[in-house]
Amino acid sequence: RFLKKQEGCWVYPTCDRFTVGVPDVIGCLKGRFFALEVKQPTGRLSKIQAYQLDRIRSAGGIADRVDSLKEAKELLGL
Repeated sequence: RFLKKQEGCWVYPTCDRFTVGVPDVIGCLKGRFFALEVKQPTGRLSKIQAYQLDRIRSAGGIADRVDSLKEAKELLGL
């Protein structure tokens, strides 16, 4: 909800079980693609999730695992 309210932001929460490894939230903020894998503080990334985040970063996007709104804001520079 926070991201949807940001000016210049398009966001799409992915939540279908058919796209294995696709991060939970993908979007574009002021021309920059981002992907967030949302976990509980003790949650771990699967190998495919880590792989997909690495591929997105390699392509120039912002991508990481987050476990709080604060962490997501910091990652996105908000």
